[in-house]
Amino acid sequence: MASLTLRDIAKRYDETEVMRNINLDIADGEFVVFVGPSGCGKSTLMRMIAGLEDISSGDLNIDGTRVNDIPPAKRGIAMVFQSYALYPHMTLYDNMAFGLKLAGTKKPEIDAAVRNAAKILHIDHLLDRKPKQLSGGQRQRVAIGRAITRKPKVFLFDEPLSNLDAALRVKMRLEFARLHDELKTTMIYVTHDQVEAMTLADKIVVLSAGNIEQVGSPNRLYHAPANRFVAGFIGSPKMNFFEGTVQSVTADGVTVRYDTGETQRVAVEPSNVKEGDKVTVGIRPEHTHVNSGEYGVSVTTMAIESLGDAAYLYAESSVAPDGVIARIPPLEHHDRGETLKLGATPDHCHLFDANGQAFERKIIEVLAA
Repeated sequence: MASLTLRDIAKRYDETEVMRNINLDIADGEFVVFVGPSGCGKSTLMRMIAGLEDISSGDLNIDGTRVNDIPPAKRGIAMVFQSYALYPHMTLYDNMAFGLKLAGTKKPEIDAAVRNAAKILHIDHLLDRKPKQLSGGQRQRVAIGRAITRKPKVFLFDEPLSNLDAALRVKMRLEFARLHDELKTTMIYVTHDQVEAMTLADKIVVLSAGNIEQVGSPNRLYHAPANRFVAGFIGSPKMNFFEGTVQSVTADGVTVRYDTGETQRVAVEPSNVKEGDKVTVGIRPEHTHVNSGEYGVSVTTMAIESLGDAAYLYAESSVAPDGVIARIPPLEHHDRGETLKLGATPDHCHLFDANGQAFERKIIEVLAA
C-alpha cells in the first residue's frame, strides 16, 4: 500500500498547457476516482502517476519519495488499460502469470496468485483458453486479473469497465468494491461514468479542462458542489438551473426573483449575497416538485419518461435555458404542452453567483467528511 502526494503538477506539450496546478493528497489504502467529461485530463493525470507521461513541472511523491524520474516498472504500480493488451498466443493462465514469471516468483506462488485472481473475477473456468476464444468482457477481466496477481502498492484503472455490457458492469463494480475491501490497497480509477464514481469512491476528484474543480466524498460532491460545473456533472439526471436576480436577503436565506415574476426561496448563508445580484438557482430533479406552492416557476411540459418505479417529467421554461427535469410518481400523467409550476423547498435549493461559484448552503443533510 502507498500514499501519493501531487504538488503543483503541470503537463505541457510544447507551448500548450493541458494540466495545471494539480494539488492532491491520496491516503494509503484509499479508493480515489478521477471523473470528468472527455478531454478533461483524467487519463493524462493517471498516466503521469504511472510514469507513462513526463511531468512538465511539479512533484509526484509515492510514500514520501519523489518519483518524477523513476521508471514505471520501479514505482510499485500496476495499471489496467481500457484496451486489453493481452498476448494472443498465451492462455489466460499464462497471460496472468507472465509478470510474476518475469519477476522470478516461484511456481506454487504464481499458481496460487493466478487462481485466486481468476476466482475473484469469475474466470477460473476459462484459464486454459486463449484471448481469441473470449468475449470482450472476459478479456478485460483477464487484464484486471493480471494486475491483481502482482500485488502492487497502487492500482491504476483507466476506464476498465467500458467494454462490458450493462449487467456485467454492475456486477464488476461490486467486485471492485469487494476487491478493495479485501486488499486494502490504494486504488486510482478513471471513468467518465459518474455512477461508477459515486458507488466506488472514497474520494472523487472532478476535473475539467485540465483543472481540479473539487475533491471530496461522493456525498459532499452531491450535496455541496463547489460550483455550477460540479453541480451539473454529478447527479443523473443532472441538476436543473434557473436564472434569476436576488430580490431580498434575510438571516435565513435568499429570495430569488425570475424574469417571469415568480420567486424561489433558497436556504444559503447570506453574508456574501446582496440584492440585485445575478444568480442561478440549482435544484435536483428528485427535489423538483410539481405545483410547489408559494415558490417556483411556470413551465411547459414536453414529455414524460417512465422507468417503472419512477418517471421523469421534461419541461421547458424561459428562465431555464437547458430545460427542466422533475422526478414524479410513476403513474402521474401530464399532457404535452400543459403549464405547470415547478419548484422546491428552500433547503433543497443551491445558489450560484455570476461566476458559477456556489454559496454555502444551510445544509440539513449529514455530509461525509
